[in-house]
Order: sequence, then structure tokens, then C-alpha cells
Amino acid sequence: MKKLILITGILLSTSLWADCILKDEYNPKIDFTFKKLYGTHDCVLDDIMKDDSMIAGYWLEDRSKTLFIVINNIRAGKDIDLEFYGFNQRYLQGLSKRINDAEDIQFKRRFSYNGAEQPQIESILRQEGFRR
Repeated sequence: MKKLILITGILLSTSLWADCILKDEYNPKIDFTFKKLYGTHDCVLDDIMKDDSMIAGYWLEDRSKTLFIVINNIRAGKDIDLEFYGFNQRYLQGLSKRINDAEDIQFKRRFSYNGAEQPQIESILRQEGFRR
């Protein structure tokens, strides 16, 4: 009976951590090893959002398995160039290697060009994944 309880506990604990895997990635240019999370979108993006205040939130569309990442795109009253701030194709490719439950990843601007909220984006963020 004790063995059964122990085995059940081990299986449950490993299944809880199966969504997130911490891996070391060595960068030879700067001779440094980074620790990066791999796994589900919640696991990876929760960690990224701790450091990046430009990401307003995210949601995963179940039907198409598309992950939408919403960017706070207004700085000093102006719409920013997402490419200049690093939200480009290379960033998406890096995320897609780390996230295993999304088939496609896309950026969405949180605000329109003049700084007004986009009601459809705000509505989805409140329901699905609003973080900030």
C-alpha cells in the first residue's frame, strides 16, 4: 500500500512539472549559459512576462492552435515599430522552438495607431489571458 501511494505521488509530481522544462543554452559569443523554459505557452510566457512589460497578455485559440501575443505598442503617445523593439520574425521563431502547444504565433497590437483601445482585443484579453 505504501508503495502504491509513493508511486502515485511520483507520477503526479512529474506530470505537474512536465509542462515546464528548464534547459541550459550556451552562447559562445558571450561565453555564458542561459537557462530557458520550454513547454506550454502558459509556462514559457508567464516567465517572459516577468521581465518584459511590453507584453500585455496572450491567448491560445483552441480551434487553430494559434497563439496571439498582445504587445503594448504605444510609447510616448506614438505607435511604435515592433521590429525596432525586437518583436520580429526571429523572436517568433525562437518562441516557436520553446512552446510546444501552439502551431502558429502572431503578434497583436493592443492599441490602434492613435492610442485608442481596440475593444475586440481588450475583450479577449479579459476573458482569455489578460495579465497587465
